[in-house]
Amino acid sequence: MRLIERTTRRMSLNGAGERLFNRTLPALADLESALDGIEEDQDTLSGTLRTPKNKRL
Repeated sequence: MRLIERTTRRMSLNGAGERLFNRTLPALADLESALDGIEEDQDTLSGTLRTPKNKRL
């Protein structure tokens, strides 16, 4: 099934390509949002920070 019309100078979606794009757009937006959430989690520091104790100050 062809979804794209292509010439030597341009590419565009045909009718089937536009319908597929419009139907999958919400799912792609949800996926992008989920990936953004994962990236935010990776930027957050977590865990225990241990520092050596000085015997004299």
